[in-house]
Amino acid sequence: MKNLRKIIIFLIILLILSFILILFREQIIELDESLFYFINGFSNPFLDGILIPITYFGSIIFWVLIIIIAWIKNERKLSIYLIYAVIIDSLLSISLKWVFRRARPEDFLKKTMFMERKVGPSFPSGHTERAFSSAVILNSFYKILEFETAFYILAFLVSISRIYLGVHYPIDTLFGALIGIIIGNIILNLPTEKTQEKIEDIIYEVKTRFQK
Repeated sequence: MKNLRKIIIFLIILLILSFILILFREQIIELDESLFYFINGFSNPFLDGILIPITYFGSIIFWVLIIIIAWIKNERKLSIYLIYAVIIDSLLSISLKWVFRRARPEDFLKKTMFMERKVGPSFPSGHTERAFSSAVILNSFYKILEFETAFYILAFLVSISRIYLGVHYPIDTLFGALIGIIIGNIILNLPTEKTQEKIEDIIYEVKTRFQK
């Protein structure tokens, strides 16, 4: 399996952090809330102009647009890997949110500035998960140091933006990042040929119908 070592390493890190969180839950939650206040407290117009747009780099709509662009540019394998990422990340993050049911900061903490209103549970951060899994995938296609750094910096900024906007705690984004990295590396092992054929068949049928 491709990237098996990375998958195992990040899975072990995820399990160790989960075990620590279970053992020292009260202390870690307290630290988590303090970090949230610290990051969220930096709110100002300058950072608004940077982090508010950046947060959308973790949205489903943004990645659907990237998928379409990659497909048009004939980068079909990349496009399909990103399709897998969006689907798996979204389903997994939604499932975990309703398993853990952690209230979002705006539902629990006081005296914070919330710039974005979200509904539903908080843990883990779906935006962060998508950003990191996509960074892993993009990095495998563009193996240039400048790109590699840029992909992960952008994913990191997405995670920070979720805290800054008051919709996630730091732990939500930390676990979202780890899960995203694991998913991204797993996806690179999935087959794409049959999926590509099915998508091409669908596109052909749609084009044929519109041409009639």
